[in-house]
Amino acid sequence: KKLINENINVVHLTRNKSSKHNIKNYEWDWKKNQIDEKCFDEVTDIIHLAGASIAEKPWTINRKKEIVKSRVLTARLIQNKLAELNHPINSFISASGVGYYGAITNSKIHTETDDSHLDFISDCCVQWENAVNQFNKSTRTTILRLGIILDKDKGALGKIAGIVKNRIGSPIGTGKQFMPWIHLDDAVEMFFHALTNTTT
Repeated sequence: KKLINENINVVHLTRNKSSKHNIKNYEWDWKKNQIDEKCFDEVTDIIHLAGASIAEKPWTINRKKEIVKSRVLTARLIQNKLAELNHPINSFISASGVGYYGAITNSKIHTETDDSHLDFISDCCVQWENAVNQFNKSTRTTILRLGIILDKDKGALGKIAGIVKNRIGSPIGTGKQFMPWIHLDDAVEMFFHALTNTTT
């Protein structure tokens, strides 16, 4: 919506075609290594937000594989297709997560130069970012390590609030854990800045 309001033409890659927001939609299937090549017509920048939800289903072995592959293989598919079509882009901007630093509770304030942690979600972020960093060879690349995105009407907060309102919510752990989060509007502005500010 932000891009549309700024009069920026948008196309959307999706697993299921729809006319949401009245923009062009193109289908892809990373599991079959398929992508509609027409999606790249006149495209100058790509924002990569693909990835199976980490909160939607239990973390079985198969679910963990899907969480990782849905991030890594989608980035790889886009890169390979761009190379095959010899289609240059100005920038590739991708989400990642603060899970890079591990699902741990301590008082340390992390920076981009800190090492990753040794757990599943951190390893997922490392593999994800490694796939995205392959774009460094051909274009300006930005990775945004986000916390949980919150908004009173969308995202994780609505799901949590619904459980609590139905009186089936309960404290998670000791209640003293840190939960890095960012408001939806701020996350949108970060992606918009990364797209439009070519000096960063």
